[in-house]
Amino acid sequence: MKNIYKLLKGVIVMMIAITGIAAHAGHLLPSPAPSPKYVLYPPTNLTENTIEGCAALLTWDKPHNPGGTTPPGLLGYRIYRDGVLIHYDSDPDSLSYYDYVDNVGIFTDSVTAYYDLTSYGYPGQYGESAAASVVFFTSCGQILPFFEPWIVGSFSFQMWSFVPSQGNWVMNYTLGNPAPTASFSGAPALTNYDHTLQSIHLECITWTCANIYLEFDSRLTITNPTSQEKLITEIEYNATWHPKDTLVNDISTGWVHNKIDISEAGINSIRVGFRATGINSADIGEWDVDNIHVYAVCFKPPNFNLNRIGNSVHLS
Repeated sequence: MKNIYKLLKGVIVMMIAITGIAAHAGHLLPSPAPSPKYVLYPPTNLTENTIEGCAALLTWDKPHNPGGTTPPGLLGYRIYRDGVLIHYDSDPDSLSYYDYVDNVGIFTDSVTAYYDLTSYGYPGQYGESAAASVVFFTSCGQILPFFEPWIVGSFSFQMWSFVPSQGNWVMNYTLGNPAPTASFSGAPALTNYDHTLQSIHLECITWTCANIYLEFDSRLTITNPTSQEKLITEIEYNATWHPKDTLVNDISTGWVHNKIDISEAGINSIRVGFRATGINSADIGEWDVDNIHVYAVCFKPPNFNLNRIGNSVHLS
């Protein structure tokens, strides 16, 4: 149903684009509109090439009038995704845009040309052409298996993010299994805090005949055993976060290996999250998370039988 909704919305965007748009600072152009001989020509030959299955490289040609020359007043281009302006390129000679979407679904992209209307008898006004066309592309997540040993020493390398902010999550270059590792530090002290380190979307749609597992190593050091500070391992699918495991500050540990069956996510796109939350972070030394691994294990054949007859073995 979600994909059908996206397609219908794309058709609506296309219908709107065909009518053309003319605006300046959010206001419609003055009435009467320019004479019909003044046409705000759109870009031509808009194409989309999917890059690594998860992004779109948009390319187009310059607008041209019937004489084949570039129309006067061309300032640049506006790029829309699902009818929402996402980028303005002020270079009329720039004819491409890389649209990366950190989400899963079907999206529509369109491009319009943006003009200074002085040459059309409207000094100080600006206008926008109809859309070149509307193209559809499907964005996906990281294909399994996904492994994060932090060997690059960066949250950004595999596009980890923080919700609502980074808080005390840091890259610890002196500890790890082996070093470095992701750490949530107790200092500086935070009260009533809640900060999640979350992965990009991980694509499970191809694993219809497999179990999905999450493995990681964790290490806890505590200051006061209040059991009020928690590290909650969560997975997100169908726009909802689901807690799968909770560690509390009741005892310090060395490195512990954790394995969690997350097959409940089915063939959805998922995220993995490590949520540090509590009353007073000063009651922990740090939470450490290393060697995060999300992978699939295919089901074995059912009803396996072995029959031996003389020197022959029959498997079925």
